[in-house]
Amino acid sequence: MLARFRLSCGLLLAALLAFAHAGKVFWLFRQHVERQREQQAMREVQMRWQLQSQFRPTMLNSISTKVGVIPQRLDHFNRQERRVFNQRYWINEQFWQRPAGPIFLYIGGEETLTPFSVVAGHHVDLAEKYKAMVVALEHRFYGTSLNPDGLQDENLQFLSSQQALSDLVAFRHFITEKYNLRANHTWICFGGSYPGSLAAWFRLKVDVNS
Repeated sequence: MLARFRLSCGLLLAALLAFAHAGKVFWLFRQHVERQREQQAMREVQMRWQLQSQFRPTMLNSISTKVGVIPQRLDHFNRQERRVFNQRYWINEQFWQRPAGPIFLYIGGEETLTPFSVVAGHHVDLAEKYKAMVVALEHRFYGTSLNPDGLQDENLQFLSSQQALSDLVAFRHFITEKYNLRANHTWICFGGSYPGSLAAWFRLKVDVNS
């Protein structure tokens, strides 16, 4: 009986270790896929930009972007939850008229965000026209904006629009402090589909001047 119990415990432990290893392998595979998608997206946007460059005075290689991460709370609504993750962002200051120019926030959705989110697109054309800074925030749990164990089932509860809105609030505060902006500085949000909904909710449900 004791031998059977030990055998059962051993098999259970082996199964748990195999499951944990499989989860880690899956996470590494997902990161590899995300990197491949990001590189492909960058190549596609660069090709489109090069085709358009003959009609635009600004060339892609003349634009300098900044990339960084902001530590975000995994759960904004539970102060006892101490875990954080690094959320990736990009900044393009090329067209910004300091210090009063508006901030254009491009909101990431259900995919990897690339640096081209701040150098290409209609919102960037508008930024050039209105002398705005363009910033972009990658959505939590996409791209590299993921805590190491984020794919565990128990952590998926933190993948929600409410948490994403709180990420945007924290990011706005971060940029405001980084560039010493006014509390009532003008922010304009851009997004399509789900990020478009986040942009609307950010304006309607969060106390910001946007």
